[in-house]
Amino acid sequence: MSHKLHDITLYYYFEQDEFKKRFTLKQNIVSALYVYFLKGHKPHKTTRISITLKEKGARVNEPIHHGSILNADALIDREEFWLESNDIQKQIILDTIHKTTLECADKLGWDKEIFNQAYIKVKEANFIFKVESDSKLSPNRKVKAKLEIEKIEEKTIVRSNFYDSEDKLLTSIKLFESFQHEMFYERLVRNFKWFNNNEFGVYSKTGELKIIADITTGQSKTIIEPKQNSREAIEGELRYTLYRDLKTEKDLVDWVNK
Repeated sequence: MSHKLHDITLYYYFEQDEFKKRFTLKQNIVSALYVYFLKGHKPHKTTRISITLKEKGARVNEPIHHGSILNADALIDREEFWLESNDIQKQIILDTIHKTTLECADKLGWDKEIFNQAYIKVKEANFIFKVESDSKLSPNRKVKAKLEIEKIEEKTIVRSNFYDSEDKLLTSIKLFESFQHEMFYERLVRNFKWFNNNEFGVYSKTGELKIIADITTGQSKTIIEPKQNSREAIEGELRYTLYRDLKTEKDLVDWVNK
C-alpha cells in the first residue's frame, strides 16, 4: 500500500547553532504548510523528501531513494539568505522546496500539478499555518465546532472554534500547546467530537485522555480516565504532547527523564 508524503525537510549545516535553530524553525512552517496542501498525495515509493542544501557552485547529486526516503540536493546562497527580510527568507525556502520537488517529479515521472497547486496555496495563505477541520454539529444542532491547528515558529496551538448556524465565529478556546512537529500531537488531534451540547475537543484512541473546551465557560480541561493503561502512562503521553520551552540541553534531559 502506498503511503502519503508526510515530510519535506531542508537540511543546512550552519556554523552557529543560533542560525541553525532560526533556519530550522522557519523552514518547518513553510514545509509543513506545503505538505498540508498536498492533501495526502502519494508519490510512488516516497513518504519523505530530505533536501541537503549546498553552497552555490557545489556539486548537486541526482535524487536517490533510500527505502521510502528520497534524498535530493539544492543550492542556496547563505550570506544572501540572511541579508533578506523575514518574508523573503520564507519565499526562498518555498522556492527551494518547490523547485526541488519538481526536479524529483521530472526524474521519477510524478504528476507535477499537485505540487504546483500546493505552491500557489502556500502563497495565498501568506505563509501562515492556521487550518481548520470540517465542522461538526452539536447534538442539539444549535452550534457547530471545528478543530483549529496553528503553527508558529516556536510551537503548535490547538483550539476548539465554535460557530453559530450562519458560520459566524462565537468563540475560540485554546485546548493545548504542543511542539512544532506534528509527531508530538498528531495522534491526539486525529480524534475530535462533541461530548455533549456544550463541550467539544480531542481524545486519545482509547478514550483515556481527553482535552475538552466548554463553550459555556470559555475554558478547557484535561480528563484522564485509566482503563487499558496506567495513569502514569497516560500522563507520560500528555507530557510528550504538551509544549515546554527547552532552552538548554539540561532542560531537554529533564523533560525526557521526568
